[in-house]
Order: sequence, then structure tokens, then C-alpha cells
Amino acid sequence: LHLVATSIALGLGIWVLGMLGVPIAAGMSFELAVLAGFALSFSSTVFVVKSLEERAELAALHGVIAVGILIMQDIIAVGFLAAADGKIPSPWAFLLLLLIPATPLLTWILKRCGRGELLILLGFVLTYAAYNLFDYFGVKGDLGAIAVGMLIGRHPMAKDLAQTLLGFKDVFLMAFFVSIGLKESLTAEAVVLGAVLLLLLPVKVGLYYVILTRFHLKPRAAFLSSTVLANYSEFGLVVMSVAVANGWLSGSWLVVVAIALSVSFIAAAPLNAHTHALFERFHHKLSFFNTAKELPEQASISFEGAQAVIFGMGRVGTGSYRVFQERYGAEGVVGVDSNPDRVRLLREAGMNVIEGDASDADFWERVDASHDVRIVLLAMANHRANVHVATLVHEDEHPVFIAATANYPEEEEELHKLGIHHVYNFYSGAGAGFAEQAWKEYDRARFRKYSEDPEI
Repeated sequence: LHLVATSIALGLGIWVLGMLGVPIAAGMSFELAVLAGFALSFSSTVFVVKSLEERAELAALHGVIAVGILIMQDIIAVGFLAAADGKIPSPWAFLLLLLIPATPLLTWILKRCGRGELLILLGFVLTYAAYNLFDYFGVKGDLGAIAVGMLIGRHPMAKDLAQTLLGFKDVFLMAFFVSIGLKESLTAEAVVLGAVLLLLLPVKVGLYYVILTRFHLKPRAAFLSSTVLANYSEFGLVVMSVAVANGWLSGSWLVVVAIALSVSFIAAAPLNAHTHALFERFHHKLSFFNTAKELPEQASISFEGAQAVIFGMGRVGTGSYRVFQERYGAEGVVGVDSNPDRVRLLREAGMNVIEGDASDADFWERVDASHDVRIVLLAMANHRANVHVATLVHEDEHPVFIAATANYPEEEEELHKLGIHHVYNFYSGAGAGFAEQAWKEYDRARFRKYSEDPEI
């Protein structure tokens, strides 16, 4: 829905610019203007993922929705590339479906490669082999690269493979930008039109927000998803390069889109840094788009019976949960985490864990005020998230003891200034904790040795 609406809206804007005689856009038909709008309708996967990772919001509801939108955009873009290629698949192309039952073999190889240099080599080999295999059968090779990624994507090692290849992706992306610069000349007309296209970006963001709220997403989650997608995409450059190669558009459009993309990154960086504050400022106006229907992910939350709540159920949070469970019992402690997969696994392990983003103000609006929580542990990996949640907890009417984790002295100092009762510096305390555990195990081993000796 968004791709279609944005392609038409941005295409209409470009067509109007052409009618006004703006260079490069002048004389374009409406169909070609919509094609240019289609290239600009994508959002940058690289920029969005990095922004969400920095704010530790990749697993939050709005982060999951944003990434889901990006995945759909990438699939549609590859479909466009395949259609634009004009190839007719071979009658034997159906044999490519045999890759599905071959998935266990691929994952076995992935597991055997470990986490060293072989993993990087495997990433290149799988991508290159899948590309050429699909190309051999007359199917766009890009689809092969995506297909092999989908086949191994659920394997635990796939995350490590993605991390090792991400740096290469950035290098290749930079090389792609450089290749555009070598092919086309930078002109004043391209710079002006690229800057003008930035003015159309609010239309794209507004359409994101309206469509997401129509699907009953709460205003805050819809706003955060929309603003993180407020940029143009490097995939749009790929689409535009195909259009130029096929002679549909002039080569100057590559420069225009490259400028629009670069400027959108510059504009989106400060926007993403203050997106939470912006929503708080315009909360009442944005709430106009709220719907009465409530999604399961946004249902009310109850801490009834809990005396301890732990935000962030990673290794630290899970270990803390077990300690408090021994003290308060199974119903006396609640864990909160924004990662749905982690929540599911912990629930299967018998833990009382709630899925939710504690840094989201809507989360606290959903919390039932009738609770008797005595202690709150902030064990999230992101310091800014801990700070934000600490501020929200302080706003609650119930006085509680708050403890938080920190990685650096300046983080510890900031948390103390917020009134946090206890801050555990993870790195400075790790050595002491390691030594304490080692000493306990040494005592146990010595006791067993003495107790088994009949002469003692």
C-alpha cells in the first residue's frame, strides 16, 4: 500500500516539477515520473538497522514493524529487477525448488565452518553460487541470493554470518556510490533537484504514519516506525540504475537520487536522535489518528502479585530473575523484554516474562496501577534505554527501589544523578564476581575432597 501510494504521490510531485520546467525533470511523462517515484519510495535498510541498533530498539514493536517493511520493500525491488531484466526462465527452472529440501545440507556446512574466516568465505560462496545457479536457469540472480539467505536465515549461526558480512556490504555500497560518480557528472541542476526531492520526504513519512495507524498501531509505535523510515534508499539507486541502463531515464537521475539519498541521511540522523522527544511534544495532535481497536501486542499489562520486576531479560536479567525467584517464588518476580523470540523461549522455560518495550511511554500507560512492586532492576543492554526507563519509573506513584547496570563510570554517574539507589558497573564488577564464584567452587571442591577422605 505504501509503495503504491508513495510512488504515485512522489511521481506526481516530480511530474509537476517537470511541468514547471525544472531541469532534468522537464518533459518527463507521468509514467516515467511514477517510475522515479517508485525508486524514491524505498527506505534504507542500512540506515534504519543501524539507527535501531544504536537505540536498542531493533526488537521493539516499532523496530520489528520497520524491519518487516524494509524486507517487503527489498523483495519487491528484486521482483522489479527480475521483471526489468526481460529474461524468460528455462523450463527446468522448477528444479530450483530442490534447494528447499537441501536446506539441512546448507545449515550443516554453515555449522561446520565455525566463526572464523571460513564463515566469511562461505557467505561469499553461497551468495555467488546461488546467484549463478538462478542465472543459469534464466531467473534473475538477485533472487537466488535472497533465496539462499531465506533458507539459512533461521539457523543460529546465520546471525554471526550476517555480522561478518555487514562490513563488506558497507564497502560494496560505497563502491556502488563511487561507480555512479565515475559514470555521471555532478551538475548544479542535479544538486538542486536532489535537494528539492528532500521536500517530498514528509509526504512519504506521513503516508507511513497514516497507513500504520489504520492497521490499529498505536500513535507512538506508528510515529517511531515512520520517522526511522524517513529517508531514501540505496536500493532506490539500484532500481534507478536499471531504469537508466534500459534507457527509460537519463543518467542524470542517478546523480539526483544519489544526492537526495545522501541529504536524507544527513536530515534523518538528528530526527532519529530526538524522535521520542518529538512524539511527546506532538502527542495530542498525533493521537487524532488513534483507532479504538487494540492489537494483542498493545494490550494492558498487570504486575499483580509481583514484588520484583526486571527490565531486560538477557544474560544479566535472566540470572537476576533466578535469584529473585528463589526469594519471592514463581509469582513474585516478572521479567520484561522487547524481543518476542526471547520472551517465547523464556516462557517455555517456565519463567514469568512479559513482552514489551519499557522505553515506550505507551507501555507504562498499559501497566495496571494496582501493583505492589518493591524493586525494579534495569538490566537492558542499551544505557539510554536504562536511563529512559529509570525516568519513567520515577514518575510512577509507587515508591520502589531501583537498581541498574552500567558499563562505564560516566554511565554510572548519570544513573546516580537520576536517583538510582544502586548501580552495578558490569565491567568493574565482573572480576570481583568471577573471583567470588571461583572461590565458592574451590570451597565446594575442597569440602568434597575432605568429606570423601575416611581419615578426616
